[in-house]
Amino acid sequence: MKNLNAPSVITKTQESEVKTDKNGRTDVTTRFQKLGKQQVLIAGKMEDVQDVIARATAINLYDKSYLNDAPSAGREVKIGGFIFGDIVTKEVPAYPVPQKQKDGTTKDIMRNTYTTVVFGFSNSDSWDAAVSQAFKNAGHALTATPEPTVEERAENPANATA
Repeated sequence: MKNLNAPSVITKTQESEVKTDKNGRTDVTTRFQKLGKQQVLIAGKMEDVQDVIARATAINLYDKSYLNDAPSAGREVKIGGFIFGDIVTKEVPAYPVPQKQKDGTTKDIMRNTYTTVVFGFSNSDSWDAAVSQAFKNAGHALTATPEPTVEERAENPANATA
């Protein structure tokens, strides 16, 4: 269902040195943090952004995407800069995460939730599709696809015919 609140805003807090992946594309690991309550100028008036405890996560952003050679969303934002988006955690099919043990060995721990950054307007009609696409791009299909919700209005009795 469409979120009628002001869109969420995240800030870029950290960026790694440029790395090159196995396909020769350059990327940086970038950390974003969700803001607490903020006011943002939208359509000429100040709106409150959702009041949530600040969360943070990191994702890899590429200088050029596979699809159109354009930089990844958020790549050109400066440290301390803001961008519309949110940090989203959802259930996904179980996947292994390597975890170092006290004895120095590594053991796979199974996880069934994943957190990523989703760019865009969290109050738009296309937000659910953006969330699904972000998880798919990260290699984690959502376990449950949200059903579209249609808002219905109560019929105005003045318009009813007997």
